[in-house]
Amino acid sequence: MCFASSPFHYIKREDKGAFEVAMCIKDGKKIYDEDRRKVLGDFHIKTADEVRAEFVGNAWKENLIDELMNNTILISDMIDLKINLGATLFPHYKTP
Repeated sequence: MCFASSPFHYIKREDKGAFEVAMCIKDGKKIYDEDRRKVLGDFHIKTADEVRAEFVGNAWKENLIDELMNNTILISDMIDLKINLGATLFPHYKTP
């Protein structure tokens, strides 16, 4: 079964700048450095309409896009994920 997917590195479209700053910190660069890594494209969590538009923009056939999107919904409906928001999700380690 094939399905649609869309990789993401940050939550909202407007978080792109903060993500680039984080990459600069990781790489020991400044945001104004010419040789720093830059994010080319949008890697936020996309809506179904945004994902569909990307497929259309890349010349995918409409019937295949429909199949991929429908399969994605079928798969997501099989998942029962519960996340306790507001809770610390880090493991507890005993220190010496």
